[in-house]
Amino acid sequence: RARWPFPALAAAAVLCALGAFLALRTEAPADPLDAAFAALRASRADLFAADRPLSEAELSAGGIAVQRGGIAWMAPGGTTTEERPTFQWAEVDGADGYRVTITDVGGARIFFTTTRSARLEGTSLSKPLMAGADYVWKVTALDAPTPAEGATALHVATATERALVRAIVEAVEARGRGAVADLVTAQALLRRGFAAEALPFVRRYVERAPGDATGQATLALALRRLAPAESGR
Repeated sequence: RARWPFPALAAAAVLCALGAFLALRTEAPADPLDAAFAALRASRADLFAADRPLSEAELSAGGIAVQRGGIAWMAPGGTTTEERPTFQWAEVDGADGYRVTITDVGGARIFFTTTRSARLEGTSLSKPLMAGADYVWKVTALDAPTPAEGATALHVATATERALVRAIVEAVEARGRGAVADLVTAQALLRRGFAAEALPFVRRYVERAPGDATGQATLALALRRLAPAESGR
């Protein structure tokens, strides 16, 4: 019966070991976003058990189509954790200013002002918005070549919703993963419907990594979700 000589066996073992080593060396490095979510799932399953990076299909999902003469995006929209949020919206070319109106669910006007810029600080409100309450806020461009306006629903978060957002932000910060932490936070918030809260995180990420396609797609998704529920005239 033929037998392998010892030197041949030793050589085969060395080749196997070398092959395994090279295979490990040539494995693609883990994607930082995947790695960050995996770490969160392991450390905070109570918050992130089902969380994964947003897929290409999710990132490309359509938003509300803005009609001609509409405002492209308005923030906050959906849910905000602030009782005196900063209101921001897409600038309208040629507008001399903007009229901002906030009404409650009964249609009663609770705030009205005009501003020259596409931004209104929450300190401008005569009183804070009520936690758990729902509102509609509307922007109308003044003296623009093409009339433009938009309106969007706004829910002021309850204490439970605010605690959820705060827990997500703090859990990601605790991992200390640098710039990618902002992208992780933004995607985790977007999954839960907090587009307005996600916006500053993804904007900061894009400023630091302007060439990152995932960051740009996440920013685009946040802005689509902040498209007004009503646009045009």
